Parts: sequence; structure tokens; C-alpha cells
Amino acid sequence: MNFHWSEIVSRIASGAMFTLLIGCSTVPLVPRTASAQPAFSSDDSQLMYELLVSELAIRRGELDIAAEGYLSATKRTDDPRVAERATQLALYYQDWARAETAAQRWLTLDSGAVAAFETLAQIQLRQMDKAGAIEAFTQWLDASEDKSAAFETINTLLLRDPQQSFSYDLSTELTQLYPKQAQAHIGRAGLALAAGDQTVALEAADTALTLDSKSVEASLLKAQVLIDQGQSPDALDTLQTAVSEQPDSLPLHLGFAQLLVDSSLYDRAGPVLDRAGELSEGEPDTWLRLGLLSLQAVRYDQAQLFLEGVLIDDPLNERANFYLGRIFDTRHDNETAIRYFDAVPQGEFYITARIRAAELTAESGNLNDGLERIRELGPLALEPSRKIQLLSAESRLLQEADRGDEALAILNEGLKTYPGNTALLYSRALAGERNGNNQIMEDDLATIIEMEPNNAQALNALGYHLAVNNKRLDDAQIYLELATKLEPDDAAIMDSLGWLRFRQGRLEEAKELLTDAYAIFPDAEIAAHLGEVLWMQGDETAARRVWSKALEDEPNHKVLNAVLNRFGEK
Repeated sequence: MNFHWSEIVSRIASGAMFTLLIGCSTVPLVPRTASAQPAFSSDDSQLMYELLVSELAIRRGELDIAAEGYLSATKRTDDPRVAERATQLALYYQDWARAETAAQRWLTLDSGAVAAFETLAQIQLRQMDKAGAIEAFTQWLDASEDKSAAFETINTLLLRDPQQSFSYDLSTELTQLYPKQAQAHIGRAGLALAAGDQTVALEAADTALTLDSKSVEASLLKAQVLIDQGQSPDALDTLQTAVSEQPDSLPLHLGFAQLLVDSSLYDRAGPVLDRAGELSEGEPDTWLRLGLLSLQAVRYDQAQLFLEGVLIDDPLNERANFYLGRIFDTRHDNETAIRYFDAVPQGEFYITARIRAAELTAESGNLNDGLERIRELGPLALEPSRKIQLLSAESRLLQEADRGDEALAILNEGLKTYPGNTALLYSRALAGERNGNNQIMEDDLATIIEMEPNNAQALNALGYHLAVNNKRLDDAQIYLELATKLEPDDAAIMDSLGWLRFRQGRLEEAKELLTDAYAIFPDAEIAAHLGEVLWMQGDETAARRVWSKALEDEPNHKVLNAVLNRFGEK
């Protein structure tokens, strides 16, 4: 075993030498007697002893002992790698004082180690030592050849720090120390925006753009501030100008597309998404993001192209397969949707995908196969939330097959195992209504609202149920107006409130709410409601147009067909 001493220290410091050394009789664990011929000096032997004891402590999970051992070892060697490991151990154990001492020793031994400055800055952040943090940041920046890149990392650290007011103060001071660095002002703009200080955020973003007119981050931050100030047209004009000036900037197109989607400007988002796709040249992660943005924009054909592009390079991509399944599900192409759902590998979406595949199997006329699919997932549902998800799914399949008593029985048994579970109560409420027992629905939803007063889903369901049945409309209004405050852009809640307004005889308000809801989510049930309101207002042509479009998309929708039959339109 002929290692040079520096190599031994290096391997111990990285943990790679432990097994070799512990099994090697020529390397003592304690200093030898004076009559022996040691391989190293006494200081070297003590260093070796401290490192080995520390590594043993790591393997026993005694990180405080290991951190102290490595910190002591840093005093016996000039090798910065030992100080680096001492720092890492203290950080892992969250012993900030030891971590600071070890990091300072690391810098003493390697004054140009940018990683040491970065680590020391993080330590000072955690200790909320403003002077120490500023000193560490300035040392880090001064040691960096690319200050802009260093500032990008610093900005990320500050934005992620839980003490945001402290980080905001640090960022302000850094912009004063480095007034010509655009990234410094970008960091300040981001922290000001997070703190709700829109005036400072806009000022800092403008300053950054003055220093770097092509800064994508600054342009996006400025646009976000303008949107938060209610100046969406100005925000979008700002980005449109930036995109025109930088037609080949992928980050800018991605950011612009995101803001357009967030602003529900789906038609404008389409060309921007297409251009971003061209610029990304089929890069799977970017195409996945573009596919999800296209889905948000209700541009399913565009989303399909992006997601299928992802699968060319990554055929087992979990999200791409799952969302392609969702797209074909909306098109009622059950066979293709099932194929994509079945292709989802085990992970975050696995059980949800398999449940939907089971539902579509049952919907296609194979109830027993659908139920079997659900039951096969049982051994994989290790968490209570997953077991509850399967119980609810099995109940839904039985409801769709008009086996309401069995559906309720499954949920009743589930509530014995998980008493008071709001997900099961919600499922039982819907099953009760489906089975003709409105009292179960009203009682279970009222119980959920009592337990969770801000449960928008339960508030909406109970409010809508009351509105549809034209009873207790004052209570329905309370529930639905609260749900609207909690989820102001939810199309289902807008539809419910619109239907309530119809029941209350407030037709113009109903029309506005239902029109907005249908624009967000062109669902057949919303179309049925909107058409009925239009018809009652005397605009039969507009009503037929809405119903006709919805019927093309969902020809077998029960609510829509019931409305058409009632008005003699079918």
C-alpha cells in the first residue's frame, strides 16, 4: 500500500480511504511506541487518528463528533480538502459556529476558493450576520472572474433564504457596492417584488435595463411588476418590444409565453410558444414545459406536438405520457388515452394515471376490467391518501354503472377506517346525490365546510347543489361568493355562481359569469347553462350557436342533451 501522504489525506477527506485504512495493519489507529518505526511523524499520526475516528463517527451517525474531529484535524494539516470536509460536516449538522471556523480555515489555506466564499456567505446568511455576509459576498465577487454569474448565484441564495427582509437589506447594500452590475439590481428587483415593494422593484428593473438593455430577467421582472400594478397592457407591450428586439432569445420567449398564459391571452400565446419550440430545437425539458404551457392555454393540438416530441428522446417520460393521456381523454379517444396512461412509469403520476385508465376502461363498456384495474393497484397504495384515492375511484366506477348502493357501501366502509376524512366525505356526498339521497350530500358537504371553512371545492359543490335544486338560495349565495373569493378564476365556481344568478333572476350577471367561465373552460355543462340564459334573454340564435358547438365536442353529454330536449332543440 504505497500511497503518498497527500493522497491519503485526500482520500480520507473524501471518505474513500476508510475501508482500506481500517483493514490495513501497516497503518496504526493510534501512535506507535517510541521503539517502533512510524510511517509518519507524530503530528501525522495524530492527524490520521483524528480523521479515522471522525469517519467512524460519520458511519455511526454521530455528525457532531465527526465535525469536531475534522475541525481539530484542520489545525494539523495545510491541506484545504480537510478544511472543506470539516465545513461540509458542520453545515450538514447545522453547527454554524463550527462551519464558519472551518470555512475561514479553508479560505486561509486556499484564498482563491470561490466555493469557500460561497459557503461562508451561506453560513453568515443563516446566522443573520449582516456585516459578515456582506464581507463574504464581496470577497466572493472580487475573487470571481465573472461577476455577473456570481451575482446570479447570490441572487438565487437571497431569494431562497427564509429571512426575506434580511436578504432584502443585503441585496440593497450590494447594489450600492456594485452599482454598475445589472445583476445586482435584478436581485434587488426580485426581492422587492417578493416583499410587495412594487415601486422599488420597478425602479431596480429599470436600472438593470439601463445597464443591460437585453437582460431577459430584467424585462420579465419589469413586466411582472406592471401586471401586479394592474398595467397588463404595458407589461405585455414591454415584452413584445423585447421579443421583437431579440427574436432568437429562448428564455425571453418562454417568459413571455408564461405571462400571456397567466393573463389568459391564449391566442397571443400560441405564436410565441411556436417560436420558442423552434428556438429550443427539440430539447426535451423545454418541450415539456412548452407542452404544459400549451395545455394551460387550452391549445391541445399544439400541446400534443410538443409532448410527442418529448417522447421521441424520452419515451418513458412520466409527465409527457400522463398529459398526452389527458389530451386524448378530453377528445373522448379512450383507446389512445388508455395507451398513454398505461405508459406512465411508476412515480408521482402512476396511480392517478392508472385510475383514469380504469375509469375509461369501464366507460368503454368493460366495468369488470375497470374494477379489476383499480383493485390491482391496492398493494401499491402504501399511504392512506392513496388508499382513499382508490376507494373513491372504485365508488365512482360503481356509480357510473348505476350500482349506487355498492358505491355508498364502499365509502361507508372507508369512513370507518378513516373517520372524518374530507376526501371520502366529499366522494360520499357526490355518491349520495347520484343515488338520489340529497340529505347525505348536504350533510357531508356541511361537515366538510365546518371542518375546513375555506374548502372552495366543498363550498362550490354545496352552493351549486342548492342552486340547481332552486332551494335555500341565500345559503347558496353565501357559499358560492366565499368560494369565488378563494378561487376567483375557477371556471367551475364561476359557472355555479352564474347559475345561481340565473335562479335569482339576475340574467345579465349570469350571462357575464357564464361567458367568462366558458372562455376559460369550454365545458358542455357550462355551455348548457350559458345557452339557457341566452335563450331566456331572447337571444335564441346565440343560444343555439353555443349549444351546437358544445354538442360537436361532447355529443353524449347528459346535462347538455337534457337542456336541448327541454327546449325542443333535439
